[in-house]
Amino acid sequence: MKRHPISRIVLRNKVRSAFALILSVTIFIFVLASVVIGLLTTPSSITPERGSRVFMLFTVNSNLVAAAGAICVLPYAVDGLRNRWHRIPKWVDRLLYCGTLSVNMTLDFALLILLPRMGNVAVTGMNLGLHVVCPILTIILFLCIENSRILTYVDSLLSLIPYFLYATIYFTMVVALKKWRDIYGLVDRLGPIGAIAAMTFFALSLSAVLRIIHNYLSFKGSKRLSKDLLSIDNLQNHISLSDAIDRLASLYVNSSYEMVVPLDLISEMTHIYKESSFEEAVEEYVESFLKKAKWNV
Repeated sequence: MKRHPISRIVLRNKVRSAFALILSVTIFIFVLASVVIGLLTTPSSITPERGSRVFMLFTVNSNLVAAAGAICVLPYAVDGLRNRWHRIPKWVDRLLYCGTLSVNMTLDFALLILLPRMGNVAVTGMNLGLHVVCPILTIILFLCIENSRILTYVDSLLSLIPYFLYATIYFTMVVALKKWRDIYGLVDRLGPIGAIAAMTFFALSLSAVLRIIHNYLSFKGSKRLSKDLLSIDNLQNHISLSDAIDRLASLYVNSSYEMVVPLDLISEMTHIYKESSFEEAVEEYVESFLKKAKWNV
């Protein structure tokens, strides 16, 4: 039996919520465990930034930002499983964008530069989690859980904040105060200005690539949502927007523990049906939901 379009939409949101829950918890645990391993590891000539000095590394700080973004996704993933509508606020999306860019830089730098120089040390011990596992999981989380929001150039610039903060501290300690060694060897090879220019270009390029991929997936998600909503007409003999909203309210009354208003879904429905404004459609949904909820109490 063919599943009703709205049921398909709700099922996709439930799957996304479960996926987000698993990934966010996994990322947080991996980052925490990897940092603890780094804190407990004795410094050596190859890896002197161990013990309390691990926080000198961009690797550690970038993964902490990613873990913060992942753990902020957790309550919305749980809420999505309860109410069958997965949606994270924009500030969480931006924080996750910051973390994803930062760990993406870590992943690329580790594989392209550190691995040839250091060998397996770059991908073992705490570096296995922080250089490989957590960056890959964070990228997947960022690109797969929120497919209805378009990121802007402003979002791309904001995603650079962790990089610029670390770069400011790094060049102050390495170049100005000379209290840190040149951990990544960029200042020795390119000079301070060359290192800053190269890494900033690298960060900007990665940020743009992430935004383009994210927005492409968001566009595809919106097209899939529109296709499902349009198929309601074919299945239900050209029902009106009011009928579609009424059925949407019925679905959430019967499957949620609290009132859920799927604003992006209602917005897409108004664009397709063109029978009323978004505000009118939301009011109609809320009225229908409350009427049905009254009989379910």
